[in-house]
Amino acid sequence: MNRASGPNGAILHCVTCLTGVAAFCFCLMAPPCQAEEVGSTSRMPAPVSILDNRSDYYGPEREEPEPVVEEVRIGFFAPHDSGNLAGQSLWRGAMAAIEEANANGGFHGKPFRLVCRWADNPWGAGSREMTCLVYEDRVWAVIGSIDGAGTHIAEQVATKARITLVSPLSGDSSLTHTAVPWMFRLPPDDSAVAEALVRLAVEKMGYRRIVVLTSTDHDGRTGGGEISRALRRHSIAPVLHLSIDANQTDFTQQLSRITSLPANAIFLWGSPDPSVRFLLAMREQAINRPIFGPIAFSLPSFLQRAGGAAEGLTTCRLVWAPNDSRWAKFAEEYRTRFGENPTDDAALGYDAASMLIEAIGRAGLNRARIRDSVAEMSGFVGLAGKVRWDNGGGNIVSPLPVTFRGGELRGIED
Repeated sequence: MNRASGPNGAILHCVTCLTGVAAFCFCLMAPPCQAEEVGSTSRMPAPVSILDNRSDYYGPEREEPEPVVEEVRIGFFAPHDSGNLAGQSLWRGAMAAIEEANANGGFHGKPFRLVCRWADNPWGAGSREMTCLVYEDRVWAVIGSIDGAGTHIAEQVATKARITLVSPLSGDSSLTHTAVPWMFRLPPDDSAVAEALVRLAVEKMGYRRIVVLTSTDHDGRTGGGEISRALRRHSIAPVLHLSIDANQTDFTQQLSRITSLPANAIFLWGSPDPSVRFLLAMREQAINRPIFGPIAFSLPSFLQRAGGAAEGLTTCRLVWAPNDSRWAKFAEEYRTRFGENPTDDAALGYDAASMLIEAIGRAGLNRARIRDSVAEMSGFVGLAGKVRWDNGGGNIVSPLPVTFRGGELRGIED
């Protein structure tokens, strides 16, 4: 049949042409055929992680001459007065390390000094204060901050200025999963904490109908993501996932939805302020389901505000393997200096400052060499336990789950 065969022939000819064009286009889009070797097995490439290779710095500043100074300044990017208990404890612990170092001669006879800069709005005035800490105060390294948002601000400035930053309190995994060679994190990260608590709740306690409640701020979003991933690894889908605003005070809607479901555990993940308000509201409604939460819930600054509502709360301690003999000596000196027992955040402040003091003693007054020295301090033993860096500068430690009962944190037996 040809084109002269009438209307039906013309239609058939067009269909044949279109079919040929489609087949030709499919061949263009298809990957080229490759001959397979006899006996070969097709394998997917292994997934690439940003932590596969160590984050190092290769800049030229290591050969700069050491300046003449009257004192050696270490920055502190966090609140340090009684208005913020966690920041105050962190400051006191760091000051204890500074005073101890100065009593032992300081840096070649020059005293160390802890210089504080802070603003309650880290994304605005806080970034200016961190910049002033680095460029005006001329510190050699920085300790900070008290949460993920503040520490991310400090990290951005530290990366630009090329200065070592040690995070003593925030376990935000994204801090050290960005290949920034100037960032180091002391506490267990949120991913490890989430995995430890989900394993405890699901495998040991048998909870499978779980509600996830996260705050809308930075720590709530990042920590909530870690909880969701941990639950998926254990083949658990939350029966409900709700959010609370950072400034919210009326939780009627969330509480109504929780009580309407036969859930047997709640993961409450977020910054302390909205979390403690929700916890108090939940207990007022006599909702006594087990609560699991982040490391910040283990600190006195949270537990004192929560009061009896914290009874039965399960979290992890900020420290992971407390050194009993060193802790006893530190506690005695801390009580003499400040009139009260040290807390976990004070211990991490002490460890962060001690690590930087030791690094400066080894490296001298050179920011690049100080960074190198901190990077080589995997194996450092502090009050909180032994530090082991991964390739991103995060501390690889197993979190220590605890439950708040009878007014104190108690370890959970495996």
